[in-house]
Amino acid sequence: MEKKSLEMLADNSELQSSMKSNPEDNPQLESHYITPWTCLQIFGPDTVDFLNRLLSIKVSPIPLQQGSWAFLLDHRGRVQESIYLLREDTQSFIAISEMAIQTLHDALDLFLFAEDLNLKILNDQQCIYSRFSTNTSTQDLLQTHFARRHWPFKLMGNHHEYLSIGSKEQVIEFMKLHESSTLLSDTDFEHDRISLGIPQVLREYKDRSPLNVSIQGISEGKGCYPGQEVIEKTLALGKPAKRTLSVKVYASHEALHTLVQNYLKQEAISVLSVPPNSPHEQAKSLGLVTSLSPMIMNKDQESMSPFVCAIIQVKNRPEYPNNLVLSFPNPPPERFEVTLMNNDF
Repeated sequence: MEKKSLEMLADNSELQSSMKSNPEDNPQLESHYITPWTCLQIFGPDTVDFLNRLLSIKVSPIPLQQGSWAFLLDHRGRVQESIYLLREDTQSFIAISEMAIQTLHDALDLFLFAEDLNLKILNDQQCIYSRFSTNTSTQDLLQTHFARRHWPFKLMGNHHEYLSIGSKEQVIEFMKLHESSTLLSDTDFEHDRISLGIPQVLREYKDRSPLNVSIQGISEGKGCYPGQEVIEKTLALGKPAKRTLSVKVYASHEALHTLVQNYLKQEAISVLSVPPNSPHEQAKSLGLVTSLSPMIMNKDQESMSPFVCAIIQVKNRPEYPNNLVLSFPNPPPERFEVTLMNNDF
């Protein structure tokens, strides 16, 4: 099988080269990611009513040992907190967050008055993400090893994906039993996420309307909750202000290195539309790059040019021009070719 050369930005901010198969050409039978995500347990007789009143989804229909995306919005319909809400019992849920769990705790606690429920930060628990390209016996072992805190959850687009919660000792023991499986690094997971077009909380959702990304995590017509009026109005109009798209960005290795470095420095990278045969000064701003993979791929089936995968959030248009370019401080002299991918949100 053909190997594709990658160039990765290491933790010390020096670009290094390595070899790795394209995940789409060589699906991993089993891989795990020990996430940095944190957990909050919400339990008590009034839990379902409390969460129904605050979150953007109908909580009561979630089956036991199942889960759903959910948002806590502000009065403008913007995302304050984005969580994976997992139901472990009739009146007990675990909220998994990619953000600081104390922030989620405090945000929910603001609305807690006379309700009979508890909020408990699970500092001693880790969340592990697992995926399989085929149905394997390891899924049964996950269920046994992590007992009731093991849920199927569609996170990275595969049908066999699971979130499991356990102590650090449980996670270490499980990984020792499955040394043959792939342990994804933070960089691997981030690259896979972006190449598959999966939104990340702090990049695609935070302080934005969730409808600019997708309708996932929204229950239409569920009744009152913070931001409900704005969300329902947008749903009625049928056209959110912005769209989130996955793209490939083609350029030379040198230019892509500069692009990745600017992204990691948290420099704003704008998406522009330049009319044909027009100077760059006549470009119109469409939006921003919200996520950029730190891995530079040498080539793909569509082009022999190096590229990186990215997620952009741009003004909602019926269709987008082919002449999209990127702009950021101190750009290299060449332009970037931006190609929309099939996995639109």
